[in-house]
Amino acid sequence: MNEVDFFKRYKYDRTKDRIGGGGFGNVYKVFDSIENETVALKIAEVKPGQENLSLKKEVELASTLERHVNIARYTACYRFDMPNGLFDFGLLQYYPLGNLSQLVKRKQLSIIEKESIAKDIIAGIHHLHSNNIVHRDLKSANILIAQGYQGEYVPKIADFGLSKQFTEKENSWFSNSFAGGSLHYVAPEQLEGKPLRKNVDLWSLGVILYELFVGDIPFKASNDDGSESARAEIVRNIQTVNIPTAINNVPKEWQDIIRRCLVLDPNHRAKSIEELMSQEMEKVNVTIIDPPPLPPPPPQLTTNSKWIYYLLGGTVLAIAIGGYFAKRETPEWKLQKRIISEIRSSMVQVEGGKFWMGCTDEQGQDCESDENPANEEEVRTFHISNNEVTQEQYEAIMWENPSSQLNCGSCPVENVNWHDAHAFIKKLNELSGEKYRLPTAVEWEYAARGGNKSRNYKYSGSNDIDQVAWCGGYKTHEVRGKVPNELGLYDMSGNVWELCSDKYSNNYNSPRNSTSLEVRGGSVLDFPQHCRVANRNDDVPSIWLNFIGFRLCRTLSY
Repeated sequence: MNEVDFFKRYKYDRTKDRIGGGGFGNVYKVFDSIENETVALKIAEVKPGQENLSLKKEVELASTLERHVNIARYTACYRFDMPNGLFDFGLLQYYPLGNLSQLVKRKQLSIIEKESIAKDIIAGIHHLHSNNIVHRDLKSANILIAQGYQGEYVPKIADFGLSKQFTEKENSWFSNSFAGGSLHYVAPEQLEGKPLRKNVDLWSLGVILYELFVGDIPFKASNDDGSESARAEIVRNIQTVNIPTAINNVPKEWQDIIRRCLVLDPNHRAKSIEELMSQEMEKVNVTIIDPPPLPPPPPQLTTNSKWIYYLLGGTVLAIAIGGYFAKRETPEWKLQKRIISEIRSSMVQVEGGKFWMGCTDEQGQDCESDENPANEEEVRTFHISNNEVTQEQYEAIMWENPSSQLNCGSCPVENVNWHDAHAFIKKLNELSGEKYRLPTAVEWEYAARGGNKSRNYKYSGSNDIDQVAWCGGYKTHEVRGKVPNELGLYDMSGNVWELCSDKYSNNYNSPRNSTSLEVRGGSVLDFPQHCRVANRNDDVPSIWLNFIGFRLCRTLSY
C-alpha cells in the first residue's frame, strides 16, 4: 500500500484525534473506511542512525511473539518517505479505555480488580521474557486496557520501541540503550547507563504495581524530560529515599512482590518472573502458563481402516523420533553433551569414614566461635567434583552467565544464589539422568580435609595457603590452578565460597534452624583466616554475591 492509498483508507484529524504519544511517536484514533471501524495509528519518525529503534523494528519484534492475551499487537506497519522525513505508520487495535495510567486516575478500582490486572501484567512480562524479549520501557502508559467478556479489565503490554531481543546463547547481561521517555519507571542501572539484565523489567514492574495499588508512583523527579539532570535527580531519590510508607496499605502479598522488585542493586533484585513465582507469587495464586487444551478423543476405527491408522501413526512416530534426535544434534546439545561428560569425569569418589569436624588443635587460636565444639562425624562414601562449577558449564546448561567477572569460562561461576544452584542441578539432572546435588556441610569439610587420607592441614591440602588457594586478591581465577588436596580436589580453599545444602547454626550445639544457609571454603576476596577448612559462614538463599559459587556432589547407590 502506498501513501496515497493509505491516507484514502485511514481518516483522522491531527488536531482532534491524538490519544497519546511521547519520545517514540504519536498515537491517533483513526477510522478505517474499508472495514468501517476505529483503529489506532502510531506515527514515528525514522531518525538517522536509530533505525534499530524504529517503529518498524518494534512491529517486527512484536510479530515474532506468539499471541498472548496480555500483549498488544500491531496489525501492519508501513514506511513512507514524506516531505518532512521518513516515517513509520503502525496500525493496532483501538482501546477506548486508554492505558493503565489513565484508568488508575479515572476510576477507583477494587482490590479484586487491582489484583486481576497485576496478575495479567505479570503474565505478559513472563511471556516476553520466555521469548527472549526484554521490554526496557515498561510503564503504566504503555499498558493498554481492554475489556473482557464479563466486563473485566484486561491489560495489554504495548510499545516495544526499546525492547531488546537476545539469544539464549548470549550472556545474561546486555547493552544499555536508554533513549528518553518517562524516568519514573526506569531501573537505576538503566538510568546510569550500566549493562542490563532481564530484571531491568522487574524494577519497572514494581513501580507499576505500586502505582496500581497506591495510585501514585514511589520515586519522583522535579521534571520528567529525560535530561541528564533529571536522570541524576531521580537516581539520587531512589538511592536516598525508602519506598513510601503508603506501601503499608497494600495487601501483604503484593507488598512483598513490590519490595522484591524495587531493589536498587540488580544483583540483589529478583532475577526473573520465575523466581518471583517460586518465592512470592504462590501467595497470590498467579498462574503464568495456562495448561494446554486436552486433545480430542481418537476416532473410532473400523477393522478395515485400522491398518491405515497404524501406518499413519507409525509415520508420525518416526518423524517425531527423528525430530527428537535431530534436535539433540544441534550445536547447543553437542556442547551440553561435552559438558555433561566433563562433569561426570570430574567426580571423585570419597571413601566414607569418621573425622573430627570443627575447631581442632591444628587450628590453634584461629578458631572461631561457630566452629565449636569439635564433634566426631561419620560419613558414607560419596562423589564430589574436583572443581567448582565453571562459567562455561553453567552457561552450557542454563544458557546464561550471571557472573560479574565475565569472559573467563574456566573460572568458577559466581553471583549465583541457592535457588540458581538448585535450578542448575535440576536441569543438569534432567539432561544427564544423574542425581547431582549440593554437598552437606559434613561432606564438604570431610572432603576438604582429605577424607580418610587427611593430614590435618589448616587449609585444604597444605598449611601453606599460597600452594592451594586463591586468597587475598580481588578477582577469581581459573579452576584447578593450584595444588589439589590429598583427594585430588582443587580450590576447596579460596577462589569462591561454596554453597552447602545445610542451614547455618551459630555453633555445633545449636540446631540448624536459621533461614541462612552454610557456605564453606572462603574466597579470593577473603583473608587466609576464612579459607581454613574448619571455617564456616552463612548466606541468605535469595542473595547474589560475586564471591559465592558451588560444586557438585553425588550420592552413591547402595
